[in-house]
Amino acid sequence: MLFEFKLHEQKNDNAMQVDRVFTVKNLKEPIEYMSQDSYFETAWENLRLLITSILEGKSKHLLNIQTAYELGTNICQCGKAEKLYLRLKNELVAYFVDQTDFWKTMALSNDDFLGYLNTTWLEKKDQLKQISQILSELDRSYVIRNTPYRSIVDLGISFFNKYIVQQSMVKERLLTNLLLLMRYDRMGRRVDINLLNSITQMLQELGLYKNDFEPRLLTSMTNFYEQEARRLISKLSVSDYIKYTEHQFEFEESDHQVYLFLSTRHKLSKIVLDKWILDNLETLVTNGLYRMLDLSDTRSLQMLYYVSTSEKLSVICQSLVSYIKERGVTFFNKEHYSVNKSKNHDILLVKYILKFKNKLETLVNNIMNQDEIVLGSINDGFRQLIIDHEQNICRSLIEFMDAKLRSFELIDEENKKAKVIENTCHQMVSLFRFLQDKDVFENSYRISLSERLLSHCTYIEHEKIILKILASACGPEYTEKMESMIRDVDISKQLYYEEFTKNRNTPADSNIHILTLSKATWSFTVSIPTKEIQSSSIIMPSEIVSHLDSYRDFYVEKFKQKKLQWVSSLGTVILTGSFDSGPKTIVSNYTQAKTLLLFNDINKKSWTLEEIAFKLSIDKSEIEREVDVLCHERAPLLTKKLNTNYDDADYYEYNVNFICQQSIIILNKKSSKQFMEEDEVEQTKLDNEVTKRQLLENRKHQIAAATVRIMKKKLRLKHIELAAELRSVLPFSIEVFIQ
Repeated sequence: MLFEFKLHEQKNDNAMQVDRVFTVKNLKEPIEYMSQDSYFETAWENLRLLITSILEGKSKHLLNIQTAYELGTNICQCGKAEKLYLRLKNELVAYFVDQTDFWKTMALSNDDFLGYLNTTWLEKKDQLKQISQILSELDRSYVIRNTPYRSIVDLGISFFNKYIVQQSMVKERLLTNLLLLMRYDRMGRRVDINLLNSITQMLQELGLYKNDFEPRLLTSMTNFYEQEARRLISKLSVSDYIKYTEHQFEFEESDHQVYLFLSTRHKLSKIVLDKWILDNLETLVTNGLYRMLDLSDTRSLQMLYYVSTSEKLSVICQSLVSYIKERGVTFFNKEHYSVNKSKNHDILLVKYILKFKNKLETLVNNIMNQDEIVLGSINDGFRQLIIDHEQNICRSLIEFMDAKLRSFELIDEENKKAKVIENTCHQMVSLFRFLQDKDVFENSYRISLSERLLSHCTYIEHEKIILKILASACGPEYTEKMESMIRDVDISKQLYYEEFTKNRNTPADSNIHILTLSKATWSFTVSIPTKEIQSSSIIMPSEIVSHLDSYRDFYVEKFKQKKLQWVSSLGTVILTGSFDSGPKTIVSNYTQAKTLLLFNDINKKSWTLEEIAFKLSIDKSEIEREVDVLCHERAPLLTKKLNTNYDDADYYEYNVNFICQQSIIILNKKSSKQFMEEDEVEQTKLDNEVTKRQLLENRKHQIAAATVRIMKKKLRLKHIELAAELRSVLPFSIEVFIQ
């Protein structure tokens, strides 16, 4: 008791007043103060017992937590913080050193080592946090400011790491068991994910994750995935193998691996791709690439491309070239088109090749980011395929374009379909560029062009679009002759309609059209036999003969230096045929038209070949060729009836049941080879030989002219360099000439 209070009351009878007096006495006795050192030692002893009790996991303590907190605060405020820190540090070191032998024994014997270690780790962290809260003043005033540790917890964790985890036996057992559990996880076995997460977090806090754990993990998983690759590649198909690889790749990248850093997950997923795909790329490409391309397996193809390095990509490119050649060869086998016998093989060939090429290019554009190396390989594959079958491709491209230009769908609406023609031509040119002998194509295309222009079954503007694209690919000289042919048609129409019919006051017969063509420009000697130009067995009606004679007089008067020669066999006749399915427009030659008109006789519905030949005054062999065209399965306007009587000849009837989706039918002007006479076949062979000699001579002249131009520009070149320059500018192969 420091003070004593006493109350005295005095009463005054007269005034009835009460006086109160307070008396205070100081009862404090002098205290003998303890020295700071003695106080520190006493306080520390109490704190030490409490810390030991906490570390040993006891629930009851001799010292109250609040009192311990006040003792720690008083020590720090008295300037003894450093001394308190050193005492605490030594106490923690002594505790963890005592635990070293115990953990060495545990590392050798305990089956649930990871679980026990994880439990101890979590307990020690909680105990250190409790000590840190008691000595929070020491944390604030000294540990954070004057030591390399962030807190007392960090101090204790460092000793846990140094004296327990860093022991060689403990560390090895820890990493070995941890890696084994992670391997089990990838094998599909059930593991404690929370335990894995806690242990890896411990390694991170102890600073062992990057330098000790991760290298061991990557090495272990590399070996594991190498073994799995060898096991699975012999067990699964290529597509299933790649799907399994994709699944494992997603597994390593997924949030399921919460116990690993994101950077570690990326490294593991790369190991999966390297060991399962990249190291076995040759085997996968050899055994599975063809099937992936056939089925358009975009996911598998994308996986192969994603993993491939520049060196490995060459393996895919080489296999892609082989794939194009092997699959492309089947297109040249006519058995491939057995289900479409009614269609033209050449047209289907080009359609299939273009579809095949577009499919591969689409795959590359969509899943390989338009990789120029792979696209180059596709071009190399088609180049080799076309060079190996150049003659067939050249013929098929011409037939393909001829069919497109003759198609009613394209003729029906000129302006609307011009863009379709341009797109089709660009597709054709994508194959045309691979031809080595482009001059052979040009010669054959001129024949096809002449037939379209003469039969009036094409638009001039459409033809100009194609020639423009060909000129951009091979230069203006390449299409010069064909452009001259189109100019002839334009000039001829202008001459006939604007000068002959108007200036001469000649009535224009809408049913007759005359084309005046330059024989030097047009390929007559290639397209038809020469003797048909000189004379014709066709007898023209008197009305037409009179009109032609009138035009001849006009032409000779206008162009006195030129000679006009009629080639009626090149003309076309447009008829309208009545069928049960509706009327059809028929474009034919003169002989075919005269033959069809015979069937207008209602009194005679069937005709034999002899009767047709006699009626038209034409040789039977020639009539037989033309009738064969009229009976052809593509447009069977006539039907052939077999006579059961041996002595009687077969006869032909008009096919009123003919069905065709197109309203315009263009008959084939070319005669069937099986009905050609021997002299005509020989004449055709002779014409082909003449054409080859002309092409050879033209090539020699082109090589000479190109050599002069190049040497004028370069002045001096080696033979190899000159050959390379010639290859780049000439539209045909020069290897024969170089040799």
